[in-house]
Amino acid sequence: GVFGIVLGDSQTKTDPATGATSEVFAQNGAFFWVPLILLAAICAYFFMNNLHVSQAPPKEQARVMKRKHAWIMSYLYIGTFGSFIGYSASFPLLIKTQFPENLALVFWAPLGPILGSLVRPLGGWLSDTFGGACVTFWTFVAMIGAALGVLYFLEAGSFAGFLIMFLLLFVTTGLG
Repeated sequence: GVFGIVLGDSQTKTDPATGATSEVFAQNGAFFWVPLILLAAICAYFFMNNLHVSQAPPKEQARVMKRKHAWIMSYLYIGTFGSFIGYSASFPLLIKTQFPENLALVFWAPLGPILGSLVRPLGGWLSDTFGGACVTFWTFVAMIGAALGVLYFLEAGSFAGFLIMFLLLFVTTGLG
């Protein structure tokens, strides 16, 4: 309750077996990580000094902003990894809101990020074998098709189709 003034009052928890109530300050749970975060920040400040590239003056670092390929790579990275992060957040929520009749289906939610993470090395190998531009192009084509498939199966109310298309989205973001 130390932060009660700023973060709000406690919640009341009732034990269903005994009916006993107690105060719980669930909003303070995240403060458990503060000492560890501070320790990591202090260690990073004092011991991560081997990055000589970052010691270049800002004017010299800003030259990359004029390079077309740097911008293209940034957009491609946002399109793949940014999509991966967004899908990881929205996938369980979509399952919960669009298929509420069986909340056990949320069990499938971690499968997408796991698959996307596992196929990342395969994407590198494919790019080395067939060329990065070719793999990236077909990855984005497959991502568009899978996103349209997700929309179709959401409208149709088919969890199996929705799941397969979403897993394909995760796989393609991992490959990309």
